[in-house]
Amino acid sequence: MAGLADLDIDTSKIRQLRDQLLAFTKTATLKTARNADSTGTGQGVGDATLQRIRPYAETMYLVMMADGSPDAQELDALSAAVEILAGRQILAEDIDRMFQQFADAVMRSGVEQRVAQLGAQLGADREGREIAFTLAAAVAMADQAVDIAENQVLEWVGEYYGISAGSLARLID
Repeated sequence: MAGLADLDIDTSKIRQLRDQLLAFTKTATLKTARNADSTGTGQGVGDATLQRIRPYAETMYLVMMADGSPDAQELDALSAAVEILAGRQILAEDIDRMFQQFADAVMRSGVEQRVAQLGAQLGADREGREIAFTLAAAVAMADQAVDIAENQVLEWVGEYYGISAGSLARLID
C-alpha cells in the first residue's frame, strides 16, 4: 500500500472539514455539570454512546498527541468532533475523562499498538474506519500543518484500519 508520504492530506476536502470543526467550536459550548440540561441534573450521553464514539475520538487523539504538544486549534477541532459525534450531548467532564483514559492506554501499550487495537475494534466497519481516518486527518491539519510524527500515526491508521491506497487517495482528495 502506498504510504501517506505519497499522498498530500492538505487538500480542500480536509481543510474544509477542519474549518467546519473549528467554526463549530466558536459557536458551541460543551455541556458542563451545571448547565447540562434544563433540569440541572448534569446528564450527558449514555455509556452506549460513549462506547460508540470512543474509537473515533481515540484515533483523533492519537494523531493530535503524536507530536507531543497539541496546540489549541487541534484540541478545539478534536473537542468539536467528539461533541458532534455525541450529538452535542456530551459533558466536558466526559471528554476530559475520555482523554485521560486515552493517555493512560498510550502509556500502557504505545501509540502503534493502540492504533492496531482500534483497527481491530472497528473491524468490518469500512465506513467507520474511513470516517476515523478522515476526522484524524482534519484534526492533524487544524494547526495548518502535519508534522512527521502525526504523519506516521496517520500511516498506521491507514495500515491497521485496512484502508487501501485507492481509498486513502479518495478520502483525502
